[in-house]
Amino acid sequence: MKNLRRIFLQSKSDLAARCPNFVEQYDGKEDPFGFDMDYFAKRELYLRFFREDHFSTRVFGIENIPEEGAAIIAGNHNGTMPVDLFMLTDAVLNLHPKHRLIRFLVHDCFYWDKHLRTFMSKMGEVRATYSNAIKVLERGELVGIYPAGERAMGQPLSNRYNVGEFRSGCVRAALETQSPIIPVVTIGNAEIYPMLWNAKFLANLFQVPYFGISPQFPWLPFPVSSIPFPVKWLIYIGKPIHLKHPPEAALDRELVNEITLDVQHHLQKELDELLALRKSYMRGWDATEVENWVKGRQHEFAQRA
Repeated sequence: MKNLRRIFLQSKSDLAARCPNFVEQYDGKEDPFGFDMDYFAKRELYLRFFREDHFSTRVFGIENIPEEGAAIIAGNHNGTMPVDLFMLTDAVLNLHPKHRLIRFLVHDCFYWDKHLRTFMSKMGEVRATYSNAIKVLERGELVGIYPAGERAMGQPLSNRYNVGEFRSGCVRAALETQSPIIPVVTIGNAEIYPMLWNAKFLANLFQVPYFGISPQFPWLPFPVSSIPFPVKWLIYIGKPIHLKHPPEAALDRELVNEITLDVQHHLQKELDELLALRKSYMRGWDATEVENWVKGRQHEFAQRA
């Protein structure tokens, strides 16, 4: 009954009781990107229900998110819907001691419709431009970037956890603002709406990067078609990567591209290793095995110059 009740009701005061630092930081303050605390509070309970109950998400490395100051959260972005950004947002909001908000950069395709635009803005997301990333970092906030963007999404099941080719903006922003990059591996999003077919003609019609046909959509009636499969999720937050170069290094294209490729390979390697530990979609992971894996990490990349 407790879980059912929280699906239908959450006020701003309820959120404040659970995440006081978060509400204190954002409530009643004008936000340049349109974040709305009341709107967020009424919808966050759905995110928490899916993260905790529907997906039974295991989160490791929450201590690697700094308690204050700017940082870039960079991860893999696999699947057909951006559910991963909301699960990571909710995990950091609820599990981090300072209840921090991640401001994710969101692709233009989620801004073509006014309802989607309103939802993304009021939930704290930011339109994906380099200047917006810099603005968020200069405000001392966490910015979420999926460096491969749509290149990693809309993949068939056979290629579902390829991180994709990273764009260099993530590294440029880190150098320019002297912010650490925090690598994050997320597993689970690719199977909740598994893509059977990419309907390219519909993608062109709606001007989106891909249009995934899944076992749920469009075969089942709404809202049943929108219910994700209850796949077990894992989120691993790695140690911050401090790039020991001055801000002007952001203009060195060769260096930026080299670091970008290194980050891409690093994330793919960790993703592959964690996938190898997974028992099955529905059983997930053995917590002790993952904890041992985390302890065994040398984190040599995080200390690189």
